[in-house]
Order: sequence, then C-alpha cells, then structure tokens
Amino acid sequence: MFSKNVKLKSDTMTKLGERKKLRSHVMANWQAFCDNCIAQQDVEALIPLKDPLYSKKYVVTDKQLVIVYCTTNNPVAIEFDNLLIPTLHSTWTLKCKTPKFVIGAPVIEILCRGASLMGPGVLNRFEIPNFESGEVCFICTSDNPVPVAVALTLMSLEAAKYNDFKGKLANIVHIIGDELHIATKTKMPSPEDFCKQNVANDSSGASPSEKCEHLDKTEDSLNKITTIDPDEPVANHSEGENPAHQIEPEETNCSTMEDRLQYCLLKGLKMCKNNFPILCSTFQCQYFLPACPVDQTVDVKKSIYKKMSVFYREYETKGLISLFVSDKDVMSIASVNFSHQLFRGFKVSADPISVENVAEEEGSNESFVETFVFPEIKTVYVTSKAFNNVFNDIEKGTCLSASDIRTLFKNYVVENCESSSDGVLLNPELASLLLAKNENKTHLSWQDLNARAVGFLQPAYEIHGGSFTASVLVKGKSFPVLKVFTQRRAGNKHVTLIEHVDKFGINPKEFAKFLQNKAASSASVTYDKATKSEYVQVQGNQIKILRRILLEKLNFPPKFVDIPLK
Repeated sequence: MFSKNVKLKSDTMTKLGERKKLRSHVMANWQAFCDNCIAQQDVEALIPLKDPLYSKKYVVTDKQLVIVYCTTNNPVAIEFDNLLIPTLHSTWTLKCKTPKFVIGAPVIEILCRGASLMGPGVLNRFEIPNFESGEVCFICTSDNPVPVAVALTLMSLEAAKYNDFKGKLANIVHIIGDELHIATKTKMPSPEDFCKQNVANDSSGASPSEKCEHLDKTEDSLNKITTIDPDEPVANHSEGENPAHQIEPEETNCSTMEDRLQYCLLKGLKMCKNNFPILCSTFQCQYFLPACPVDQTVDVKKSIYKKMSVFYREYETKGLISLFVSDKDVMSIASVNFSHQLFRGFKVSADPISVENVAEEEGSNESFVETFVFPEIKTVYVTSKAFNNVFNDIEKGTCLSASDIRTLFKNYVVENCESSSDGVLLNPELASLLLAKNENKTHLSWQDLNARAVGFLQPAYEIHGGSFTASVLVKGKSFPVLKVFTQRRAGNKHVTLIEHVDKFGINPKEFAKFLQNKAASSASVTYDKATKSEYVQVQGNQIKILRRILLEKLNFPPKFVDIPLK
C-alpha cells in the first residue's frame, strides 16, 4: 500500500482526547494479536500523552485515503476501511504473536513492488491457523520469525482450501522497505529476542515449539539467521578433521583494489550489524568508506566492477548479502549472512577510522537537534506620535500587543468619555485619533472601537528566545517563513534551496553541515545579490528529508514553513 504512488495530503497534530481514545481502542481491539497479554505500560510507551501524535492522511494506490498515526519518531497505527491496523513498529513493541503466513525470503522483494500475497507462495499452508476474510495477519520469512509485513486476508481458510490455495490470499498493507518503514526509527528485533518475548507472553503453558514454530530449530540452524553476532567463531571442526585445513584469521592484505573493496564491505557489514535493511547509499557513506584503512583509499572505478551496483550484485551471487530494489531503482541491503565463509576468522583491525567516527558524526547531528529551540514569535503594534498625543505615558515607537492596546482604550473611555453597552461617545482627542478626516461620527460601537484601536498602528512581529540573546523587532504584516524549493540546473540536475534560515536563529553554515550528514549530499551556503539573502543549497531533491527534519525533529510550526509535499 505504501510501496508506490503515495502522496501526503495533510499532517495535523491530534488532541489529547483523540490520543486517549486511540489508547483505549488499542487495548480493546489489539489483544487478539498478542494473546490477550498487552500491558498498560506498553500502550503508554507506544502512544504517549505528553509527546505529540500526528495524524497524517495519505492518498495511496487507487486513490484510497489512509490515515497514519505517527509519533515524533515512529508510525503507530494505520486506519483503513474502519480498521485500526498496527504497523511493524507496533508489532515489534507490543510483542505480537508468531505470524500466520510464512514465505520465502526472495518473495519480500516482489511484495515490496506492490504485489499481493498469492496462495502458492505460502510455505505453511498445510499447517496454517484458522483465519477469516478481512482479518489482519502478519507475514514472516522461513528463516526469521520476526514480522516483516502486515496484510489483510481476501478469503477465509475454508475458501483457500477449497481453491487449493490458488489466487490472491491477502493484500499487503505495510511491508518492510516501503516509505512508511523508512520513516521508522525502531530497529528490527533479532529472531532470538522475538521468540523469547513470545514464549514469555505465553500464559497457557504451551511448549516453545507450539508457541513459535521456529524455536524447534537447533543451534546449527539458528547460526544461519542473518542477525547472528559476527564476532563469535563460526567454524566448528570435528575431532577427525585435519587442523591444517582450518581457515586462518584473515589479515588486512589489501594489495589490489578488489581486495580493498572486499575488506571495506566485510568491515562495514560488521560495523552496521543489525541496522538492516539499509540503503546502499547510506551504508556506503556511514560504514563502507569509514572502514577503509588509514593509509589507503578505495575507488570502484579502478577495479573490475566499475560501479558499486555491480560490486553489490557480485556479493549477492556469492550469498553474502541479499538486495532488493524499489520501483525508483533505489538499491538497499535487506539482510546479511554472517555465517558465510568470508566472515570466518575475519577480524576488524583497530583503525582510528572506525565506529567512533560514525558515532561522533551522529552525536554532532543529535546535538544540533537537541540544542535548537524554536523562538517565540508574536505580533505587536508600534505606537505613533498621534497615539502619544492621547496617551502621554506611552512613548512613540513603543511595541504593544493588541490586548494591551484595547485595555488602554477601555481605561481611557471609562475616565474621559461617556459610554454604555451600545457604544462610546467620542471626545475631540479620541475622535481625532480614530476617525478619518472626512468622517463626522460622534458615536462608535465597542466592536468598531476595538478594531480601529489597532487598525491605524503599524504592525510588526517580535522574535525572542531560542538562540536570540536579545529581542528582534521586524516591521511588517507577514511573519517570517522558512521557504524550501527546488531548482533545475545544467545536466537536468536538481538542487534544494532553503531561504530565511537566519531569521529563526539558525547558523546557515552549521545547518548546511547538519544537512550534509543527514542527506549524504553536498551542502553549501550561497548569497544572492538580487534578493540580498543567504540560501542553504543541498544537492538533489531533499524535500522529504527536510520535511521530516523541520516539522518533526526541529518542531517548526507548519505556518512558519513553506515546503512542497514532494
């Protein structure tokens, strides 16, 4: 559903009552997914009342309207056809029971492209539990019991058996690798932790093999799962085996560019560990390049591969990694086989360039988000000389809010004019201040008086707080707006420009460095002589990343941001 042709229609923050209603709905209707063992503290952690919860409306395939409830970091629930469906983040957090449908790992790539789950693709169709049409179900792979997709069944178990499990069995609502999963920050749990959670939740006394069909595997079979710790030795030799045939630990011998690329790949995969699936571009920037030895460099063009896509495909054929490509030809690493012979005895050399550098960059990014505070912006009105002639205590150029001005006029009318509930009898001073030259009115209603009280003053806005050490006054009716737009340059290349960053107390150079790390693209600060303003320029179309950074991480109010949907 969220694999392709997804458009964001609206993004609003829910009220406290809606969050409480969503909590009660989860406690009442999601118990069947977890064998009636959802704890209150788990729901409170999933849907916090103090943190913001957003209601995002998406237009998906066939122009269907879907509502997704998201916290600041993760999507929580999907509302579709009067059903509240849990996301993958919710299934992992609430420790949902073992999925009903088991498929092969290569089928995930096909389902990510928008295909429905077909009956012949289900491996446990002869042992599948009972289900009805329109029921929410979970899908896992044969080598990993952790749910990787959420679907809605199209037929009951009886109808599926009658048709010999032919035809469409379920429609995919949410799957690992789609746009909704990319926005999820929760890491996928390991198979061992997931099975332990399900066994711990089992209150019926059933054996582990009855609760989770993957628990009856031996340790040897569990070693084939992609999330095994790569630092543990894998090769176990029998007593009769010749020790001379044992594989010696691999040393850092990068004499050729192909060996150097392989070393960086293996070291980067061990540094990344359980952060899969991951985009190949993100993996290359954060793990692959930092894994290169200090005194050496990597250049795929000087190797036999010439392109990184060819390099990744080569190691996919060797069985080291598994890849999947989205409809937009974006390649990602889905999983890693840490029991592969290339990992046997492979040791990571102690380089200065290691995980510490990656953690340092991530720490600097997080510090920028944590230290930024959105300033307080309020509308004020600047008093004039005519205003000072009536109100002698207020000097010319004083900034007052609308409520303060109305209070001044009310007190002046009570002391110097005749008034009633219908209106006010104007004295000469007040008439000269509020009336135009051609007006000959002697009475004004209270509503008209309050409107005229601020109508003749110059509007402005005052910015204080945040990173501003002193209040800043800017005259004009409109508030400052952070404008984000894209431009097409030579060679059909796009750049993303951000304008008016400094008006919100953000250093353009620091913000450009922050975006360069987040978007993995070149970023710089440019000056336009025509408009006399600075722009933060980022290579490529980074609209989606900027929407997430500005509205969710930096907590910009939507009225202060002008950014397109895509």
